[in-house]
Amino acid sequence: MGQHSIPIIFYKNEITPTMIDRTVQNIDVLPTILDYLNFDKPYYSLGNSMFSAKTQPVIFYSSPLFCCVQDSFCYILKDYAFVEKYNFKTDSSLKSNLPTNNGDKELLNFCKAYIQNYTNDVIKNKTYYDNKK
Repeated sequence: MGQHSIPIIFYKNEITPTMIDRTVQNIDVLPTILDYLNFDKPYYSLGNSMFSAKTQPVIFYSSPLFCCVQDSFCYILKDYAFVEKYNFKTDSSLKSNLPTNNGDKELLNFCKAYIQNYTNDVIKNKTYYDNKK
């Protein structure tokens, strides 16, 4: 997990520095900057502002598998199923595979939909806000 950790700093004179200790992803940078600039027009993004209370799982591809991070857990997806689960905060080397349970089904469905949506957007080059819907 540590190989994907990158710090990011946003600076503005009027803001008191704070640290956000949660997992975010590159796709959250655009919404964060737009939020930071008080941009109030519609835009397209799969991510969320880092300043928002709204959170969603982080999904990334680490060949040949997808990984999903939510709270302190890292789930490994293979063929659109969770095959491994780790508590990366207490097991940073991901050696103790935990059992997945029925409560993980909703998260798995989110992951599958997210991956499908992202993949379709890239294939169709449809990464824009469509206000005609």
